[in-house]
Amino acid sequence: MILHKLPTIQYPDLVIWQWVAWIGLTAQLLALGGCKERGAPPRPPGVSAAAPQEQPPPLGYDPRKMLDEKTRASAIRPQRALSLLGLSPGMVVADIGAGPGYFTFRMARAVGPGGRVYALEIRDSVLKLLRRRSADRKLNPHQNVVPVNNREDDTNLRPDLLDLALLCEVHICLRKKPSEDEAKMMASIYRTIKPGGALAVLELKKNDQYPTYAPRNIVANFKRVGFTLERAEEDYSPVAVFYLFRKPRTGAAVTSP
Repeated sequence: MILHKLPTIQYPDLVIWQWVAWIGLTAQLLALGGCKERGAPPRPPGVSAAAPQEQPPPLGYDPRKMLDEKTRASAIRPQRALSLLGLSPGMVVADIGAGPGYFTFRMARAVGPGGRVYALEIRDSVLKLLRRRSADRKLNPHQNVVPVNNREDDTNLRPDLLDLALLCEVHICLRKKPSEDEAKMMASIYRTIKPGGALAVLELKKNDQYPTYAPRNIVANFKRVGFTLERAEEDYSPVAVFYLFRKPRTGAAVTSP
């Protein structure tokens, strides 16, 4: 950097202020350069904490199977589920355990450009796939999907953010008595839903991971953290159940695990 000297005898004050200005400008440029190299990307709106270390998928997990319409449509009935969710333009919602986005992008179209879908995923390879798909303007024309790396025990979303959350085959609520992390996650889901907001749970009737699982476990576990059951369809499909819960507008508190 070359500084042009001014006559020191004729303009002493001007010389001093020129040096001060150059020093200040140099400091600002160095600070901006440092931030660019060291700074983290800005946190998406509504995300309450920095992303945790991403988790690997379980052995044998194939996210492509989660997008297979032939194998999933009859069990999950996506159009029926969307009608039960009651989504409308402008809503802020979450697909918790989004996988590669089987429901995420359907929800994004339903809430429109004024709405937002937080797609929560804990697995590294699946989260990368979800981010790539979110950037596809044909798949996500409104660019209103926000991929979020949640923790096992926390959504990483701020309180009272969501109008509705969806859990589809997420399995956090299947045990008769949830583990400590599962119970904390259920309480975190409760906190991030607005008073009067809803939680939808779409789950298989049988699960080989949990041989003692029964659909009533879902109802009991989410009632325990403060939700009320609004709708139950235990014959939603030949292999799946559907529950819609509501967070009370006032007066209910989260039960700590």
